[in-house]
Parts: sequence; C-alpha cells; structure tokens
Amino acid sequence: MLQRKAIMRLALFILLSLLISGCQTTNIDTNSDEAVLDTAQALEKGDQLFAAGKLEAALAQYLIALVDEADNISLLERVAYIYETIGNEAAAEYTVMQILQLQSDHGAALKWMGLHFLKTGKTKEAKSYLDKAYSAGQNGWRIYNAFGLIKDLERNYTQAREYYLLSLEQVDTPKNTSKVLTHLRGF
Repeated sequence: MLQRKAIMRLALFILLSLLISGCQTTNIDTNSDEAVLDTAQALEKGDQLFAAGKLEAALAQYLIALVDEADNISLLERVAYIYETIGNEAAAEYTVMQILQLQSDHGAALKWMGLHFLKTGKTKEAKSYLDKAYSAGQNGWRIYNAFGLIKDLERNYTQAREYYLLSLEQVDTPKNTSKVLTHLRGF
C-alpha cells in the first residue's frame, strides 16, 4: 500500500508538472526568497496568490502541495477550478476525476463532469453524472438547466420546459437568468 501511494504521488507530480508547463504566463523563480520549501508553505503561498487573482502562480504552488497532499479534496477542488478558469479543460477533467476517485459521491465534482459531458455533446454520460449529482444534493439552476437541455435533445419539450422553469426559480444573477430565458424562448 505504501509503495502504491508513493508511485501515485510520483505519477501525479509528473503529470501535474507536465500540465502546468502549458501555463504560458506562469513565471516562478525558484531561486528567490519566495521559493517554497514545504507543503504548508506551498498551500499558504498558493492561497495568497489565489486571493490576489494570480491563478497560474497559485496553481504552481498548489501543484507543489499536491505532491504530499494528493488526497486533499479541498486542494484538488481549487486546482480544478483554476484549470477550468484558465481554459485547460483536460487538466480540469483529470483533477475532477481524481476527486471522484477519492470521494465517488462528491456532488460538485459529479455536477462538473455532467456539465462537461453535456458541453462536449456526450448526453448519455452527462445525464448519468447529473443524476448522481442531483442524488448527492446538487440541485441548483445549472442542474435543472442541464436537465432541460437534455430533455430538449431528447425532443421531450414538455419536460424540458418544466426543468427550465425550475432553473429560472433558482437562478442567481441577471446574466444567468438570460441564459435560462434563452432556452425557454422556444416555448
């Protein structure tokens, strides 16, 4: 078990190092006074950079921390968020799958996978993940809107409309309201 965990950490470190090498604006000087020496420092520095909006620099610190904290779900959530925000969908998906390996009923990760599969046109997979997310307590406007989109694709317009109306009841901002109303427009 210990050997397997060490191999997993090494594999994760190598993979994450390769993934971050795709971040073109990250510039970390490991010879500076700000070089991180341990996991706790990497987490603290990452959180500071994250709060300052320096996402790619925060990501670099979080990846350092992940070498020793590969099973830290909260940290993996931050990493997935950053990858999604900077547009690295493949890395975000990989990170979310890591979360689901650690906690198969993680509602937010299930929702993310469902929405990701819906966005990529994989409706069957999207529905499966969204059903699991809903069962795990995820029931906000995005879930209902996604179910509405799936019902639209299945040409079940009556149920689609019901889901869009549920989504509209839970929407949180005017921008998101317009997204839902766009789908309702056809009814």
